Order: sequence, then C-alpha cells, then structure tokens
Amino acid sequence: MKKLISLMMLSLLVLMGCSDTTQETHGNDKALHLVYPDGVEAIAISTLSKILLEEHGYGPVETTYLEVGLLWAALSKGDVDLYMDAWLPFTQESYWDRYGAKLEAIGVHFDHGTTGFVVPSYTPINSILELNDNVDLFDGKIYGLGAGSGTNKKTNELIEIYGLNYTQLNTSESAMMAELRRAINSGEHVIITGWTPHYKWNKYDLKMLDDPKKVFPIDRIEIIGRNGFSDDHPELAKILPNFKLSIDELNELIDIIHEETTKDPNYSGAMKFYKKHQEKLDAIFI
Repeated sequence: MKKLISLMMLSLLVLMGCSDTTQETHGNDKALHLVYPDGVEAIAISTLSKILLEEHGYGPVETTYLEVGLLWAALSKGDVDLYMDAWLPFTQESYWDRYGAKLEAIGVHFDHGTTGFVVPSYTPINSILELNDNVDLFDGKIYGLGAGSGTNKKTNELIEIYGLNYTQLNTSESAMMAELRRAINSGEHVIITGWTPHYKWNKYDLKMLDDPKKVFPIDRIEIIGRNGFSDDHPELAKILPNFKLSIDELNELIDIIHEETTKDPNYSGAMKFYKKHQEKLDAIFI
C-alpha cells in the first residue's frame, strides 16, 4: 500500500512538473520525455528506447512513470513527448477515443499483443465458459489491474458479457504476480488477467483460457507522440516506425530485466539486451 501511495504521489508531482520539463525539451531538438504506465513490458520498452535514443545522439532522454489516465492526459496536453507502449486499437481504446485527435500515431513495434484470463496449467478448465461451474475453485475472484487501466475495463466488460458470477479485484501487476506465485507454490487455483509479452510465461507453466466470444482482443503495441512531435522531430518521426521487436525478443528483454539484481535492473538489463542485439537495433538509425 505504501508503494502504491508513493507511486500515486510521484505521478501527481511529475505531472505538475511536466510542463516545465517539456518546455525545456521543446527548446532542445535532441531532448525527449518518455512516459510509461504500470507494466513490465512498458518499463522494458521505454528503458530500451531511452538507451537506443541516447546511443544515437538524442538526449537527455527522461523516462517517467504515470498512471495510465494521467499519462494519456499529459501526452494530449503536450506536456510529454512519447508513449512507447500504447495497446491499440482495443485495450486502451477509450483513451484513444478521448485524446487521439490531439495526438500522433508514430509507428507500431509489435503487432500481436494478447490479453486474457491466465491460470496455472494444472487448472482443470480450459475456457471462460466453464468458469460459472467452478466458482468455488477460484472463490469467485479474478485478480486484475487497477481501475484506470484498459485491461480492467475489458475485464469488467467480459464479466458482464459472459454473465460471470465473479468479482474483479483491482490490484497492480506486482500484486497479481505475487498472488500467482503464492497460489502455484501452494498448488491452489487462481485467475489473473495476463498478457503477452511477459516474463511469467517463461517462469511458470501457465495457460490462457479460451475466450470464444472474443472479448479480449489482439492489440498492436504502438508508439504515440504528442501533437506536433513530427514537426519538432521530423527525422526521428521517420526513424521510430523502424523500431520493431519480435515476441521472442520482447520476452528476452523482459526476462533479462526481471533477472537483474543490480541497483537499477531496468537500465542494466535493457543495456545488456541492447549490447546483445546492437547490430539490429543500431540499423534502425541507418
């Protein structure tokens, strides 16, 4: 709880300071301010982007965590420059509908982001259609993300469409993973909202329940810029669409960061990945 409160306070303080920071970055055609929400792939992609940009002469490149609603609002106001992990056109659809007219779609770096209900592989069901017959197995609980996230909204929509006798618990990614780990270590049953890419698929033996009504979509992970980004950074706006990662590469990046034990695992892990794949990543700028 203390960590959550601290993140919320930090988000508000950063948002208050974004305007001054962005005035500085707008005055420097190499300075950039990237924002990211809660999510291991969002952190990984944003940190790798910072490294890649700074290695090729851009900077300083600032990366800032913001709650997803605040993130989209800040981007639409031009207070920050880039969001490297927008799940569109479905999961974060409501934010795009609200703010998209004030933003720029820069490019797509991954085109098969999947979301769904994830359970341990030993769970004796395989479809969302089987959930109402097994409410007691899961205590009628689905561990989801925070109320402001697109995944949370889609989960509530799915519960209604399927008429599930379940309640979504609004948590965080770290809390979901802690509950998943606890359940697996105890041989118990649990449902979380999960997605790919993510390190959990390599760490645990899991499966995603079939969604025959296709409520959970397949998304692209897009790069979104503030209004005027392409005018201020015309060369970079042409380069960024070339930044593409495969599912194996994304999972490798996330795994490396997750296994890091340094003081700044996000940066040191992303730097390891960059050095391993430097030839491919540097070619983006050629």
